[in-house]
Amino acid sequence: KQTNDGRYIILGTSESNDGDVTDGNNGDEDYWILKLNGPPKDSLYLLTLNNYGSVNNIFPLVPGVSGFNHTKQVENGWGGFGSSLVNLGDMDENGTDDFLVSSPTEYLNEDIDGALFTLFMNADGSIKDFHILDKSEISNNKDLDYFAYSMASIGDLDKDGINEVAVNTNELFSNGISPYTSEPGGVYVLFFNPEGSLKKWSLNTLLSFRKMDSLDVGSNTGIYALENAGDLDSNGVDDVLIDHFENGISILYLNNEGKAI
Repeated sequence: KQTNDGRYIILGTSESNDGDVTDGNNGDEDYWILKLNGPPKDSLYLLTLNNYGSVNNIFPLVPGVSGFNHTKQVENGWGGFGSSLVNLGDMDENGTDDFLVSSPTEYLNEDIDGALFTLFMNADGSIKDFHILDKSEISNNKDLDYFAYSMASIGDLDKDGINEVAVNTNELFSNGISPYTSEPGGVYVLFFNPEGSLKKWSLNTLLSFRKMDSLDVGSNTGIYALENAGDLDSNGVDDVLIDHFENGISILYLNNEGKAI
């Protein structure tokens, strides 16, 4: 929904296993409200609800609050902290699910912009601790474009108790052979360690799994959004829906290594 100041508010439910993150397990889902580029800039909040649908508590999840001692250095415009958020499961085994938040325009230094934040949560909805993962740990290309504007939690592929995450990029990929062909767009599948660091990753490019003879490369605009599609092929691994702007929707079928089948 667009607000009077020209910004946007996005509302969604939590993805906790029991549908109830905080406030004494009262049996109701909890909600995230995301306001993009509004004062205070790039704000993210956790709201807990009672049985009547009214708000019990509001917890700001932004750099600078207790447990999240990070100085933000973001560019202006679309793509700030909170562009996408997914549930990672209970990484630190304290009984509360933890979250991964993207900040595509986060400016870490002159060579790196774009980061992911793992937020370790307390049972009351406040932040316990955090870990920063910058995109240089995932790709050697410091100009990696439109990274992590959309993410999707795709379940625990390696059965370590931590959910894996599909992350979009519109980086330009090429086949490197004659006849030379290039195409923007790929899906990184990220595997995490309990402390929030990156365990490993796999990359699936549009170039590698789409039929090039039926693709109008010149009109392809890469990837706009990702969503968990469930286990469509019944192989025990959730698959990914990919929104390609005006070019429609495709399905990425994955194995337990996060690679396209």
